Amino acid sequence: MIREQIFTDMSCYPKVSDTATPIDAVEWFAKNVGITNLDDPSVKIKTIIDDVNECELARQKARKEREAKAQDAFLDAMFNLNNGTAELRQKGDRTKPAAKQLKVAKKVAKKVAKKVAKPTTRGRALGFKAGEYKEAKARRVPIVAKLKAGEFIEVLQQDESIERQREYSQQYSDISHIRSNLGLKVARVRCNQRGVSFYAIDAFPRYESEVAISGTISDKNLLLQALLSRELVLASDLTCSAKVASRNVMSIMRKHDLDIYTVFSGSTTEGWIFIPNKEKQQAKIHDLGDMLQALDHLKDKKEKAGQ
Repeated sequence: MIREQIFTDMSCYPKVSDTATPIDAVEWFAKNVGITNLDDPSVKIKTIIDDVNECELARQKARKEREAKAQDAFLDAMFNLNNGTAELRQKGDRTKPAAKQLKVAKKVAKKVAKKVAKPTTRGRALGFKAGEYKEAKARRVPIVAKLKAGEFIEVLQQDESIERQREYSQQYSDISHIRSNLGLKVARVRCNQRGVSFYAIDAFPRYESEVAISGTISDKNLLLQALLSRELVLASDLTCSAKVASRNVMSIMRKHDLDIYTVFSGSTTEGWIFIPNKEKQQAKIHDLGDMLQALDHLKDKKEKAGQ
């Protein structure tokens, strides 16, 4: 059986042991104390410098020369510092005019660059041309007027056509501009019965209930009573989640044929409000009148037949 041999890493460079004593310490000890001669214990060696090789002697000599030179330079520097003649303390001539001219030149260049980069109109800052900005400004005037008058503005739906997408983007940009710059609290409301969304100012009165409304299926009467108040029923006032309450609100809407609007704050459901449709009410009243008239006609016909 052949066994694989494993060899450890080996370095041929000389290493200094952690327990080794520097040659200077050995020489000082030999000179001041003395080292016992093993061949003749009664004799103590006072120097070992003759026993080292020439390379070590040259190294020691060069090191001592460097140390002496560095010591002399240090003493000279300290002497110059005390006398105030050190090179570091000598003041040089400052080029104040050149520095001042450079500062003025940088300032002028910065102003010129800022003037060139800064657009002359706000429309250019938004990436529009002057004509497009004027067109957008004129387009937003009737939108603001309708919103302040309490009217609903139907949200345009996106379509595959480029023109429809452009109109949708324009309307979204206009509403965002009105919200941020005019301070109007524009909310998105959705008529759940028709499936159409509108933009309107959120000035709806808030419904305040004397008792807590859970919004669950077991509490539909209180929820219906709150909706019939024609005030905004906040989702935060209900004890159940907005998802559960929305499902029950839709059930009430379909059962009683009510125009229930969901009010959104961003993408969050803020609440629900019942806004009666006058045209629908008039149509129902007209249908009810026709029905009563038909019943009266049948009643008269029966009476005549009985006679």
